[in-house]
Amino acid sequence: MHGRRTLHSAKAALVQTSRRHGGWIVALCFAPIAGWVLITIALALLQPAGLPRQMPPGEGLAWQGLAGTLLVTAWVVRHVFRTTTDTAERKVLAGLALVGGLMAWPIVTLGPLPSLNGARLSDTRTTPMQLARLSTSPQKRSREPFHWAHLQPQPGDATLRGGRYFIAGEDFEAWAARRPGTLHITHHRGLLGARVLTDITD
Repeated sequence: MHGRRTLHSAKAALVQTSRRHGGWIVALCFAPIAGWVLITIALALLQPAGLPRQMPPGEGLAWQGLAGTLLVTAWVVRHVFRTTTDTAERKVLAGLALVGGLMAWPIVTLGPLPSLNGARLSDTRTTPMQLARLSTSPQKRSREPFHWAHLQPQPGDATLRGGRYFIAGEDFEAWAARRPGTLHITHHRGLLGARVLTDITD
């Protein structure tokens, strides 16, 4: 019963907020989603060819993406709070902004941050790994599949995690014929701290 009352109050506050300030105030709470999508598209069109984005298994930018979305969400909340002093309205707007920020989180993590991470590289290393097998997976809107090398670390070497590594189609064909036992992975530390792959050779 208490939950239903809370939900009803939230709906009433949302309707009241929309009527007093117009739909733009609600749209502003979700505007960062559209903004991050546009940034991702712009980077895809404008970033230099060959900018390294691929990360090895176990690496990622989830926490950096969360921090970025929370900072933007805080800015949105601060801005919308200037439009009202009503406590109920503020709670609803803060909740909407938080929902919008969490929806944008994967977009930020998988879109612009890998490009930013690959913009500056340091700590270059080359790590040998054991080739377990090769595989392919379907690629949407293309007859050419994705090509993968399933790699395992050398005994006693925990530099990179084992898993599925993306490879070029020509390498897939060459290694399927030769079956090398070891591949050498060149990787670096990116600007945001995640390791970045730049080359895989036999």
